Amino acid sequence: MGSLRESVLILLLARQETIEHARFRALAQVTIDKDKGIEAFEEYMKIAFPYLEATKKKERGDHIKHLQQEVSRGAL
Repeated sequence: MGSLRESVLILLLARQETIEHARFRALAQVTIDKDKGIEAFEEYMKIAFPYLEATKKKERGDHIKHLQQEVSRGAL
């Protein structure tokens, strides 16, 4: 049985390999077919930076909330 440190390292290395594979696939795909390359790049971004989508949704929600507050204030 491995230690917690070993388990974390194994998970980190597996994650890095997954990201590297997605990056390589996106680069290879864009040289073959531009449209599929764009799709592969978007998939790479989701794999490499999973928090970006949540951040964008939160920012969008914040903007909507702010706009609703301004509209509720009424006319200038």
